[in-house]
Amino acid sequence: MLTLDEFAVEDSATVMIEYKNKLRAIVDVLWHSRIESDEFRIIGTEGEMDLTPLNGPALVYPAGGGHESLPAHSNVHYPCVKNFVDAVLDGVLLLSSGETALWTDWVTSQVVASNRATR
Repeated sequence: MLTLDEFAVEDSATVMIEYKNKLRAIVDVLWHSRIESDEFRIIGTEGEMDLTPLNGPALVYPAGGGHESLPAHSNVHYPCVKNFVDAVLDGVLLLSSGETALWTDWVTSQVVASNRATR
């Protein structure tokens, strides 16, 4: 059995992204930590939304006292797989097209390149 220390991969990463409009995003990812962390918050100049835990049902707007319950599907990946099948069989628009996936890949590539440059 492998222990956490036996994997030859990064076990965590924190990335700050600054967009052209000066908006910033922070992504903090733990792959094989013993501490469960599934947080997602959007913080703006006049409020925030908290979706922690990310795959949980709660959507909270603390400043306005708002709260919604948006439960995820019991198989969290099912809606994406269904959308793909529906796109292939019925021509439904993809929720994430190849074009949007390319941007995700580009951000990931930039993070990896930045990490290599600082070593």
